[in-house]
Amino acid sequence: MRKTLPLLAASLVCRILSAQVPNCQTIEVSIVAERPDRSTRRISSDEGKRIYLAEKPLLTNNDFTRANVTLTEGQFVLNLDMTAESAKRVQMFTESNVGKEMAFLVNGRVIRTPKIRDPIVGKGFLIGAFGRDEAQKLADAINRPDGLCSQPRSKR
Repeated sequence: MRKTLPLLAASLVCRILSAQVPNCQTIEVSIVAERPDRSTRRISSDEGKRIYLAEKPLLTNNDFTRANVTLTEGQFVLNLDMTAESAKRVQMFTESNVGKEMAFLVNGRVIRTPKIRDPIVGKGFLIGAFGRDEAQKLADAINRPDGLCSQPRSKR
C-alpha cells in the first residue's frame, strides 16, 4: 500500500496538470457562410444561434501585432493592428463582401458577428463593445509574447 500511494498521487497530479487549460487566448476572425456546405464548420453563439463559418479563418492569432482599448462613443472597444499581409487579405475580402457577416471568436466563443458595412482598409480595425476588463484582458494577451496561443498563420 505504501508503494502504490505515491504512484497513485503522481498519476493524479499528472492528469490534473495535463487537463489544465493553457494560460493563453485564441482570437479568430472568420467568414460567416450564408448556408452550410462541405467547406463550413458549425458553431453556436452564446444565445444558441447556429452560425456556419468558413473552414479556414480569415485571421488567427499570428495575424495580430498590437492591441489597445479605447472608449469610443461611450463603449469600450478593442483596437487591433495586423500584419501588412493580413491587412491586404482583409481589405480584399471586405471589398467583395459588403453586407455579409464576419465572426469574431475568442477561445472558440463567438463574441460578435458584425455586418461588413464598408471595406476595411489599413492595418487595423476595432471590435466592440466589451466590458472594460474583458477588452483589457484581450489587449494584454495580444501584446504579451506568450499571451496568445501559437497557431499557424491563416491562409486565404
